[in-house]
Amino acid sequence: CWTGDSSLTAALIAGVKQRLNAVPSATLISVSAQDGAPAVCAPDLAAARDAGMDAYASTNALGRYSPAMLTVLIKVANAIAVSHPGVRIETLAYDGSMEPPLSGILLPDNVIVTLCLSGRDASAPLSATRNAAWQARIAGWQKVTKHLRIWAYTDGSGPTPRPNWMNVGDDLTYLADIGV
Repeated sequence: CWTGDSSLTAALIAGVKQRLNAVPSATLISVSAQDGAPAVCAPDLAAARDAGMDAYASTNALGRYSPAMLTVLIKVANAIAVSHPGVRIETLAYDGSMEPPLSGILLPDNVIVTLCLSGRDASAPLSATRNAAWQARIAGWQKVTKHLRIWAYTDGSGPTPRPNWMNVGDDLTYLADIGV
């Protein structure tokens, strides 16, 4: 589980540099949390998990689960900006990290946040009232990063098609209008 230990951060930075050095033409690398439920270490989050509560909804000092990961990401991004200028760090805001931090974090210019719209009401446009929580998440991330991308599931990857085909155009227009 991630604790923010400085030796783990140093190892992560070294690993990112090693991968970038192996591909000198690289201009983008992804540094993201594992997909799925996080390994929660903070006592308040662990207690919430053990009580059967959604650990993602629990809070830490900055108000959300994502700041711990973003604090480490900032250290990685700052190190890569020096050693590999022109390389951007992409990170997923997904599952336990989809909520933007409430305050105190501004990501470096070389970081791209990709917010996954997992769980939104795909039967309505993103701009619809019933997707207001997602509109707030997007606005929150826009306060944290200059570079926000959206990952939206638009395919029928399961046994049934997704009900969002009629909204894809509206969603793209909405996102362009708000600067995403």
